Amino acid sequence: MLCRNICWYETSKEYFRACRVESWSGWMFIFGLGSLLFDLPPFQRVIMFFLAFSLATSSIYVLNQYFDREADRENEVKFDLPVASGRITAGRALIFSILLVMICFILVLMADARLSPLFLAYLGLWTIYSAPPLRLKTVPIVDFAVSGLGAGFLPFLILPDSLPTEAHFFRQEHRRPNLHRKRLQRIQTTPCLCGHPIPRQQQQ
Repeated sequence: MLCRNICWYETSKEYFRACRVESWSGWMFIFGLGSLLFDLPPFQRVIMFFLAFSLATSSIYVLNQYFDREADRENEVKFDLPVASGRITAGRALIFSILLVMICFILVLMADARLSPLFLAYLGLWTIYSAPPLRLKTVPIVDFAVSGLGAGFLPFLILPDSLPTEAHFFRQEHRRPNLHRKRLQRIQTTPCLCGHPIPRQQQQ
C-alpha cells in the first residue's frame, strides 16, 4: 500500500511538472490586469475563470511537449522534461492535454458560456503555434506576433469579458451627469429652487 501511494505521488508530480506552471505563472499578472482596469466580477467567478485559464494554459504546455518531444531529447535544457524523458508516454501526454481542455470548458460553461469563443481562440492559437503542419513557432516574425497575442492580449481580455456590460469602468454612462442619466431612464426631472419649481422663463 505504501509503495502504491509513493508511486501515485511520483506519477502525479510528473504530470504537474509537465504543466510547467513556473513558465507561465507570469501570465496571471496579465490575466488579472484587465479586470483591475475595468472591474472585478464576483469572487466565485474569478476563481472559476482562474482555474479554467490555468487548465487551458497547462494543456498548451503539455501539447507543446508532445509535439516537441523528439527535439527536446536533443536539447541540453529540455531533455529531462517528463514527456521527452519518457516518464510520461506520448500517448498519455496527449490524453492528459485533452482532459485538461475538457475540464477547462466545463468550468467556463458553468461560469459564463459567453467566454467559450475567447477560450477557443486562445487554445486554437497556441495549438497551431506548436502543432504541425503550421507550427508557427518556427516562423520568426509570426512567432513573436503569436506570442504577444496569446500570452498578452487574449489573457488580458478573458476576465474583463466575464463582466456584465454595465459594470465596465470605461462605460460612457458612468461619466454622464445625473440629470442626463435620469432622462435616459425616462424619469422626469424638473429643476427646483429652494423647493419650488423654477418658472419656464427663468429656466431659459
